[in-house]
Amino acid sequence: MTKVICPALSILMWLSTTLVFSGETAKIEGFRDLKWGTTLEEAIKIYPDLTFNPKAEEYFRENEDKKIGDVEVDRIEYSFKDNKFFRVIARISGTKREEYKRVLSGFMTLKNNIEAKYGMGVHKEERRRLPGIVKHEKLEWIVGDSKINLSELELMLDKYILDAVLVIENISAGSKLGF
Repeated sequence: MTKVICPALSILMWLSTTLVFSGETAKIEGFRDLKWGTTLEEAIKIYPDLTFNPKAEEYFRENEDKKIGDVEVDRIEYSFKDNKFFRVIARISGTKREEYKRVLSGFMTLKNNIEAKYGMGVHKEERRRLPGIVKHEKLEWIVGDSKINLSELELMLDKYILDAVLVIENISAGSKLGF
């Protein structure tokens, strides 16, 4: 009996030390050169082309590299709360059926890249169903004090709209806004 318990006990001890000491805790510190909590003034020094868009109440960069990994996005928006950077939103949008493949491919590549780095996302149900929604998939990852949301939304209203949206936010700063 001792022979059976000892190997089992040593395997359990090895597993516990492997799981506890297997590296750093995953953490997202910001987006590109902007760290969470960077003031708007500091952000403008880092990115002199950072411009306010009053329509969206977000900031964008005139000369933005619109690639995230190997995915080309249509726009990237930066959010500040209490004068501190806390959220970035990247969008891939299409209004024609011909753009469906590009948007869906971008969504799937982002999803696969995020899952490879942080594991499987949690599927989130949309609280409200709007008329015209054909499809809506929303995934969420909590990584340290940051949250990643990735969603795909297909609408058929007056015109066809397909959106893939990636939101990365510091939840300790932006949790009151929610997504």
